[in-house]
Amino acid sequence: MLTPKDEFEIRDLYSRYNAYVDTGAYESWAACFTEDGQFLPAVATGGRAAIAALGKTRFETRPSQAWREPQHWNSNLILSGDANAATALCYIMRLVKMKDSGESVANVLGMYEDTLVKVDGRWLFKTRKVTQDTLPPSAIPQPR
Repeated sequence: MLTPKDEFEIRDLYSRYNAYVDTGAYESWAACFTEDGQFLPAVATGGRAAIAALGKTRFETRPSQAWREPQHWNSNLILSGDANAATALCYIMRLVKMKDSGESVANVLGMYEDTLVKVDGRWLFKTRKVTQDTLPPSAIPQPR
């Protein structure tokens, strides 16, 4: 069973992950993953170095987007695990401001399915799967 300290540290990881990706701190974003971590959006990316390179590319191409100032939001985090490993499910929403109108728009809605491990006393993502579909009930982590 996860301790309250573990849950706090995992929630902090989620918050930092979002802040790093939104501000373009792609090396820090990639450091939220294990060395062999897997980020699984539409195109799978494996390994911390490749994840950092993906983050750099995404940040550098932002000026060409029709939006600016992205903000990633996670909610409804469900955790299950023990002192060394956990699974999680949460909702994701990315809000952006449209360049032409200044209107705030949710341009990504979906869910994350995550596996986390504790490495040298620090919680990290082992896998992070992104889907823009609602997942079936079987995806909900069960209490351990």
